[in-house]
Amino acid sequence: MILRNLNSIMDNPWLAFVDILTMLAAIVICITIHEFSHAFLAYKFGDDTAKLEGRLTINPIKHLDPVGSIMLLFVGFGWGKPVPVTPSNVRGNRSRNLAIISLAGPASNLIAAAAFGFMLRLGLSSMGDSLSTLTVLVVLDFIYILIYINVLLAIFNLIPVAPLDGSKILSAILPEKFTPLLIQFERWGPPILFLTIIVDAFALNIGILSRIIGPIVGNVVKLFVGF
Repeated sequence: MILRNLNSIMDNPWLAFVDILTMLAAIVICITIHEFSHAFLAYKFGDDTAKLEGRLTINPIKHLDPVGSIMLLFVGFGWGKPVPVTPSNVRGNRSRNLAIISLAGPASNLIAAAAFGFMLRLGLSSMGDSLSTLTVLVVLDFIYILIYINVLLAIFNLIPVAPLDGSKILSAILPEKFTPLLIQFERWGPPILFLTIIVDAFALNIGILSRIIGPIVGNVVKLFVGF
């Protein structure tokens, strides 16, 4: 994101400012979709913890994590404020439903990316070879950014490291005998994740996330937009 485009920012500050605002808007929308989906599924499965804390809403202020949002904007990887879930409140098959609740965020981002991809294709096809207005091009560019951020959030959050959704999905599907080990691993999850993101941002030649997550995100985006 910003740290990887410092040259562009120096060359054209005004254009960079517009790009930053566009990315911020996309981040707010995508994180809201992600976190609301967690809260909604948890409520549907009988846990009203998120609702009681005001998270069953599309108000983005309730869902933005300051550190996660800044990381997403500056280095390209980040997260929203985790939705609280009380496992004992979840009805039915608890392990399965907890996994579904954790998967709801990434799944909703992928569904949103697919929907925006359809909109982008529709917009491009309707343009044809005609000379398009700047407004139309800006809208289509924003839709593309929405697709990219949605896919990035989905894939990144599936990494099985706390506090990401992947760790919660792993905890839900593994047998209970692994719980103590997972609890120990979760303690080290945030610093490990933060350090990995920082290394990835400043050392692209050895960046783990860029080398592994980047190509996956790129291929999924290409699948949705067609190019």
